[in-house]
Amino acid sequence: DVVKAENFAIKNKATSVVSSVKGIEFSEDGKVVTVETYATYADGATYVLTYDGKDYEFATTIGEVATIEVKTSTVVENKATAIEYVLRNANGVDITDAKKSSVTIKEVENLISSEK
Repeated sequence: DVVKAENFAIKNKATSVVSSVKGIEFSEDGKVVTVETYATYADGATYVLTYDGKDYEFATTIGEVATIEVKTSTVVENKATAIEYVLRNANGVDITDAKKSSVTIKEVENLISSEK
């Protein structure tokens, strides 16, 4: 049998909201499958993964921001520019959606090099 994304269902145990599965990816040895959803997970929530008629519970822990990856590479002097960034936890997981409301960029120092 071929395993497909539609073989999986993930729902929030408390709210019963089902997250749509975007896709699946297998490890090289085929023993681990990573299920990607369209939704983000709530911190400290319990979810139920259903596969092949069996339910598996797991809890989520978003964690704290460990790194900030700035995606904006160019800005124009004296022009307000939105800074695009990705927030990652200690495991390298993108937690931007979960933590975006807690981030404030107050000031960015402008270092201009005038090498000749």
